Amino acid sequence: SGLIIVSEKNPVINENATLHQIKTITGKVTNERGEPLAGVSVQIKGTATATTTNNQGAFTLEVEDNAKALVFSFVGMETTEKNDGYRRCSQCKR
Repeated sequence: SGLIIVSEKNPVINENATLHQIKTITGKVTNERGEPLAGVSVQIKGTATATTTNNQGAFTLEVEDNAKALVFSFVGMETTEKNDGYRRCSQCKR
């Protein structure tokens, strides 16, 4: 369990996408003590689009507006999935 902070930047239209907006989201993954977790894999469910958190637990990822969920995985911890709500919340607990 940890804290995931997600905020949207201005949406960008990707002309290669099928009328889907691309949004850049940023977030931070921490453990239950609030310490940042480096090396957490953050993936858009059902796609190959993924990134890894940096030393401060931060990540940036471009997602299409039709993305269903983000999947967070880390060695030695349970995989966590954040459904649609990850786009609306400013603080999501893991």
